[in-house]
Amino acid sequence: MLKYHLKLYFNVFQVFQNHCKLEYHINATLDAEHFINVLEKKEKSIIEQLDSDRKRLVPIIECILLCGRQELALRGHRGEKRNILIDENAIQNAGNFRAILQVRAKGDIFLQNVLEGTDTNIKYLSPGIQNQLVNICNDII
Repeated sequence: MLKYHLKLYFNVFQVFQNHCKLEYHINATLDAEHFINVLEKKEKSIIEQLDSDRKRLVPIIECILLCGRQELALRGHRGEKRNILIDENAIQNAGNFRAILQVRAKGDIFLQNVLEGTDTNIKYLSPGIQNQLVNICNDII
């Protein structure tokens, strides 16, 4: 009888080990951990993440649309800086796109923090990103 129980135990243990390696189990575990982290406010929910990205993108897209409708060049002759400083004395000819964003950010604290912040990966200001957004906005213009 003991031999039967040991064999049953090892079979069940092997089934559990195999189950834990399955992709759907791993995904379900990650989803549960993410849910708990969102519930405990350790992570942003997907909606909060998307809302934050939308808040970053809307003024940039509106600026590109304005420049496109007015047939204004986006970039100036002095090149692109990493940050846009919201300061009257910092105005240089870095282009219409950056100048418009700079003026707009004076009344928008969220945009000002994005533009002056140190996280360069989520500003959507590089010439390459500008070109991609222009192509996306082409149908609208």
